[in-house]
Amino acid sequence: MPADQQVKLLRILETRTFYRLGGKQLLNADFRLISATNREAEQAVRENRLRLDLYHRLNTFPVTLPPLRARGDDIVLLAQRFLDELNAAEATSKHFAPRAHAALTQHSWPGNVRELRNVIQRAYILADDVIESIEYDNFSAEPIAETAAEIVSGTAVIPAGTPLADAERKLIEAAMVDSRTLFCAEPGAQCGRHAARRERRRRIRQSHRNGSDRSPRRSEPRRGLAGLPA
Repeated sequence: MPADQQVKLLRILETRTFYRLGGKQLLNADFRLISATNREAEQAVRENRLRLDLYHRLNTFPVTLPPLRARGDDIVLLAQRFLDELNAAEATSKHFAPRAHAALTQHSWPGNVRELRNVIQRAYILADDVIESIEYDNFSAEPIAETAAEIVSGTAVIPAGTPLADAERKLIEAAMVDSRTLFCAEPGAQCGRHAARRERRRRIRQSHRNGSDRSPRRSEPRRGLAGLPA
């Protein structure tokens, strides 16, 4: 939340009054506020992204929810709940095998309940009657990096399902790297767009100079009617 909006929210919490947009009449507000975050609020205060006075005003009765991986048997209960919903919607009676329950408790679940719901839905679609195995979304801690050969050649690896904006950004970055490489092949050469422009101007001047060194060709005078010079 931007800092100016934090000030407005704090004022409403303190005075329980507000003005409508464009209005001049002060109105009373009777409400209860429940706020939630998936980040460390104390860290946000230290980084000046959250006002300290607003933090104390919101921190009246904090409730900390542990991540899914720390909730033990709740993972199996939630998975069964999601499976029951799918069975009720599709009029089926699919169920988990014992080893599927064991696999559910061994995963770290970085995506928490949303990831669990998606995994159960995928397992439901792939299974016939009994869900024997669980397929997880394997996320790498490091972003996918192009190899040096791909960067030099001006190509980029774009996985299937990449958003259009991200794909365009990767292609532009690859093209920029490739344009810089054209003028950085020699040791000590200057790189970048300005160096590329200077190199192009130097080549144009060199081509003009080479053209002026050539001996001019003699041209015959133009003739008009009846063989007279034009």
